[in-house]
Amino acid sequence: YRKYADPLPYDGKRETGFADLKRAKMPTLTISERHKSFIEVDLCFSDDQAVSEANRCLQCDLEMCLVKKMRDLE
Repeated sequence: YRKYADPLPYDGKRETGFADLKRAKMPTLTISERHKSFIEVDLCFSDDQAVSEANRCLQCDLEMCLVKKMRDLE
């Protein structure tokens, strides 16, 4: 179990280079390993990959929430 620090409050600003962040590639079994068994083909992200993906995705979700809040206030 790995404990992460509490998230910082969102201020609407994106990290530098956010637009250039690419989706992490999900690790998978090789073709030869797939032919030998019924093991799950898609493997899991590492902890760091999962956190990176969550941060990448949450920036868009948070922006959409902020825009909705601002529209509701108008």
